[in-house]
Parts: sequence; structure tokens; C-alpha cells
Amino acid sequence: MNVSVDSTKAPSRAPTMPRTTPRGKHSRNRPGDDRLVMIDIDGVLADLTPFEAELRRDDIAVIQRWREFFAHIPDATVLGSGHDLAWGIVGLGYTLVYSSTRPAYTHAATRLGLAEQDFPPGRALLMRPVSEQPGQPQPAAAIKRSHARAVTNKTGSSNLSGQPWRELVRRVYQLKARGP
Repeated sequence: MNVSVDSTKAPSRAPTMPRTTPRGKHSRNRPGDDRLVMIDIDGVLADLTPFEAELRRDDIAVIQRWREFFAHIPDATVLGSGHDLAWGIVGLGYTLVYSSTRPAYTHAATRLGLAEQDFPPGRALLMRPVSEQPGQPQPAAAIKRSHARAVTNKTGSSNLSGQPWRELVRRVYQLKARGP
């Protein structure tokens, strides 16, 4: 993923918030105490829209168009606000679970892209299922619901909604306002 310069707002490559965990370390609580936040990648942390022309090509099959599009994962624009949000959530003691509707074959490239752009380590990176039929993808909302169910079932409770979202966002902004 590359950080690009937007004429209206320059994204921050480095987090503007103090880290509470050393780089490369998970901020995990004791088993059973996990406070998880599931965060989407595309549109929140990264932007692949500059490469959507790949999906409109007529000279290759549809499946190949998607492969060409996702080949640009390393070139995705990092969204500075999402980068700050991810580190802010971790700074508040939550564990991240990354969620994406990208196909399963992009798992390694996605994980590498997150690490190379200094996103906090997450408990998991959830993607579309490998068993999905080509040409018959599940709707994105169904994928996200299955990710939420998987996280809820793994922890034994619905920790995803344990704290109201407004309060969590307020706390992230307070932490950011304090500065480095």
C-alpha cells in the first residue's frame, strides 16, 4: 500500500496518537477478557478505487479482471484517518479483528500490506470463504454478518457491542486530541 497525497487532505503515514503497545506486539488481555473491535479494510483503512478501471476492461474474462484489480493491493492508498483510528482503538485496550470482503486468495497480500503500512497487529484477518462458488459471490453484508458471528462465537459473548460505539469513538478522539 502506498500513501498518496490528496490535494484536500494529506493522509498521515505515521500515527498521530501515542502507542500503548510496542510495535509488533499484540495488545491482548487475559483469555476471556478480550475486548474486540472488528474493522473493515476497504474504505476505512485502504482505498483501491484508483484501480477500478481494471474491472471495466473488455479484453479479459471477468474473473481475470478481479485478479488484475486485486493485484494492486500493495499499491492501495492508506487512509490516514483509518490508520489513526486503528491505532486509537488499540490504544484504548481493544483487540482488532480485520474484516474484508476481498477473496480468500488475497489473504497473504492483504496481511502483508497491513504490516508494511504499520497497522497494528490484529487477532484475525477474516476474508471471503474459500468455498465460495466462482461467479456466485455472497453479498458483502452476508460476509460481514458471518464475520461478526465468527468473532462472537469465538469469544463466547458479543464483546463486539460491549461498549457503545459512540463512547468508543469519543474516547479515540480524546486520545488523539492529547497528541503524541
